[in-house]
Parts: sequence; structure tokens; C-alpha cells
Amino acid sequence: MPYNPHHKARIRQSIVFEAARVLRMEGPEAMGVAAIMSKLGLTHGGFYAYFKSIDELMAEAIMEIFNERYAWMLRVTEGHPPDEALVRFIDEYLVPRHRDVFEEGCGLPMLASYVPHMSQACRERFAEGTARLEAALAKMLAALGHKQAKQLASCALATMAGAIGLSRTILDRGSSDALLGAAKATVKSQLGLDKSSRGGI
Repeated sequence: MPYNPHHKARIRQSIVFEAARVLRMEGPEAMGVAAIMSKLGLTHGGFYAYFKSIDELMAEAIMEIFNERYAWMLRVTEGHPPDEALVRFIDEYLVPRHRDVFEEGCGLPMLASYVPHMSQACRERFAEGTARLEAALAKMLAALGHKQAKQLASCALATMAGAIGLSRTILDRGSSDALLGAAKATVKSQLGLDKSSRGGI
């Protein structure tokens, strides 16, 4: 059978997708080559035809998680005025489904505590993914006239990701839901998006 580069690329991407799923669901400690390859019906030894190391795969999986979240962000916000787009982003991010469905979640609350202990490549991919989300938020904030748009975007993301992460640790669902609601209100107020602050940014 002739060599098919597209087939190899598809297999490589399927490995990245599975690694991203494992990272989201179980964390980096569960990132074993044998388990990932077996899940896809591939051999352990075949892994090295696609990646130099598990660290290389982990870095790509982190980028995949951020790519998916960025694409989701665009679907939520594109075609809407900046203030409406920001509200939609906040409202759709700080929801029980995001807290509960790990396999679709943002990389920020999932990976932040692990990243300082990961490889340089993983830390770089995490920083790149974070910066892209911040830049998209900052662009919308700048369009609304905020002079400190980048700093505001960074703080908003930190608050939102922190709220999702903490909400996952709260056993009482009502209290967890209340935290998400409070975080929504706080971020909107900080960004001048609540009804009482829209008169002046």
C-alpha cells in the first residue's frame, strides 16, 4: 500500500484528541502512552512514529484544549456588539454544565495547578492559549472604551476560571451554583456590564 501522509496525520490528530480527553477527565498523571494507544486500537511502540515523547503529546493536547475553547468563544460572541458578546461569554462560561462536563471544559481551571510542574513546552502552550483568550476579551473591552483592557481581561478570566475550579470542589450543588451566579455578577460589574454601571465605563 502506498504511503498516505493524510492517513498518518489523521491518526496523529486522533491521538491528540484522546490525550486532550484524558487531560480533561483525569489530569496529566493519567497520560500513559500504552493506555492512550490501546484506546485507539494502536500499538504502544507505534506511538513514536507520531511523537518524540509523552511531553510533546501533552503539549499538543493542551493546545488542542485551548483551540476548542477558543472556537467555542467565537461561536458564542461573533456577530454580536462587544457588550452583548461579553455578556454572552460570561453567561455561557459560568454555568453548571461547564462545571460538570469535564470533557468539554476550559483548560484554565483544569490545568492551572498542574502547569508549574509540567515541561517547558507544556507551559508555553498553556501561556499561548491563555494569551489568545485574553486578547479576544481585551479586544471587546477596548471597543467599549476601557483603557486597561488587557488587565481587565486577565482579571476577568482569572475570576471566571477560579470560580469554575472552586465550584467543582463544593459538595452542595446549591452552594456551587450560587458561587457561579455570584461570579457572573462580579465579573459583569468589574467590566461595566451590569445595568447599574453601563452609564459610564
